Amino acid sequence: MNVRSMQWLIALIACTALALSVYSYHQVAAIKANVPTVLGTMNSLLKEREDLLHELKAEQFTEPNSGILPSYLTKIRRDGVAQHADMKMRLNALADNTASLRTLVDLYEPQAKTAEFKAQAIKLRAYAIAWTDRWNSVMDLFMAGGAYPATEPPFPDQFEAALKAEGN
Repeated sequence: MNVRSMQWLIALIACTALALSVYSYHQVAAIKANVPTVLGTMNSLLKEREDLLHELKAEQFTEPNSGILPSYLTKIRRDGVAQHADMKMRLNALADNTASLRTLVDLYEPQAKTAEFKAQAIKLRAYAIAWTDRWNSVMDLFMAGGAYPATEPPFPDQFEAALKAEGN
């Protein structure tokens, strides 16, 4: 490789590095500019989650001494899937809510201000994965005659407080 080719290669590498730096700066700036929106959306999703859980814990949806998903499994075995379309609709909404919350946490966590948020983000991610796995397995369990484990994955109880601390 001659000197001229080497100079062009160095110039190309420098221009690429500069372009990537500018792009990265703009991406970080865009995320930081949207922090209040991201935090607000997470708060809205938590409220929506609480509303959905309140509905799903109503007498019409629960079975004695059972969690939400085991109740659904019991009901569809007893009455058929079509009879509980309203419960399935709410469970789908809860699954979407969980996925949205996890996505926003993944987006926001790299610039989180507090260590507590980062710790709760790890717990939320573990919860979301476990809950989604349980929801996605409902039809497999239904067809196989299986049952859910007795305990449900716990939602990180300090997540909401960590989220509020981030907004201050």
